[in-house]
Amino acid sequence: MAGARSVEGLEGIPGVVPVSVDLAIGGLPTGRFTTPEEVATLVVMLASKRTANVTGANYVIDGGLIKTT
Repeated sequence: MAGARSVEGLEGIPGVVPVSVDLAIGGLPTGRFTTPEEVATLVVMLASKRTANVTGANYVIDGGLIKTT
């Protein structure tokens, strides 16, 4: 599960409440959003032969958000 990340193009979508970047990342221990490259790194690792015996797990990439809430 990917955590807080910057997503462009959300402005103007009904029901989306704009939140300041400072407020959004303020609760993250890492102090920044998760990058697409960080998510891709996990995907590549899980697709490799090194993790052939990994079957069914949840990986959280959220900058520590779940740990702190």
